Amino acid sequence: MADRAVLDANSRTIIGKKVKNLRRQGRIPATVYGHAVTPASIDIDARAFRTVHSKAGDNQLIDLIVDGSAARPVLIHTTQVDPRRNTAIHVEFYQANLSEN
Repeated sequence: MADRAVLDANSRTIIGKKVKNLRRQGRIPATVYGHAVTPASIDIDARAFRTVHSKAGDNQLIDLIVDGSAARPVLIHTTQVDPRRNTAIHVEFYQANLSEN
């Protein structure tokens, strides 16, 4: 098994304009989706995301652990960035199925 970056996440129920409070707390709203995977809304720590993103980039697998469950192999699909602050405001993760060709 390759040595992958690990990112912890929490599932979230806050959606819409209320995610502004998450960003003030240093959390980034995110979404996980993929083939035969139910989409899930999550939030991640902004500082941890910057570290992982600088290490793994956009095209390396990351182990995403949501609420302490088993690690999911994901790719960073899209990162929305605030142009004034140059910080991530939303991230989309694509969960890869490693058993498919």
